[in-house]
Amino acid sequence: MKKKINLACGNIFVASDEWINLDYSPADPEVQRVDLLERLPIDSGSAAAVYSSHFIEHIPYDHVPLFLTECLRVLEPNGILRLVLPDFESMCRTYLALRDNSEHQKANFLVVEMIDQCVRKEPGGQLGRLYQNFRKNSLEESDMIAFVLDRTGEDLVKSPPPEPRIKALYVCISAYTVVSCGPGFSFVYVACQQHSVHKMSVLPQSASGTTGYGISIS
Repeated sequence: MKKKINLACGNIFVASDEWINLDYSPADPEVQRVDLLERLPIDSGSAAAVYSSHFIEHIPYDHVPLFLTECLRVLEPNGILRLVLPDFESMCRTYLALRDNSEHQKANFLVVEMIDQCVRKEPGGQLGRLYQNFRKNSLEESDMIAFVLDRTGEDLVKSPPPEPRIKALYVCISAYTVVSCGPGFSFVYVACQQHSVHKMSVLPQSASGTTGYGISIS
């Protein structure tokens, strides 16, 4: 049986013989440490599917062609490449609506949410520091905490549960679009909402989770 590859999986992965889970900073023995901006340690044409969630938007622009080339190299003919990333159009429209409605703190949050995706060089980045500030000032920032929960599913009031914890991995099974990203390249862009998901596995994890378009954690 051909393997499925989860690139930059973090602590969101399927613990199964069917999956190869790769990340530069493994959070679990089930994950192999790999520099994903170099050639992947996987034979050409050996994977039935390649999946990556909320990673490609963090790659330096000049590294994207090599990353996509490697994804295509390891796939078997007619294999599936599924990339989940933020819906930038939706974020921009939300930002403009908030700014027009004079909800400037929420609009400023959208700016951080958009830009931090592209320039983050440390875990959590500016968005993580913003979350810490909201937690520290939970009474004064109750409106923003409610906004973050509604927008991202991130509950800033709850204390983080002890590690390791049990999480469920969900992956979109519909609502995909083929997007061109330069000469010779195209990929599946997934931006479905959390109601369009299919439960794949339940597994123990040891680091913080990720929520957003295409992924839901419970």
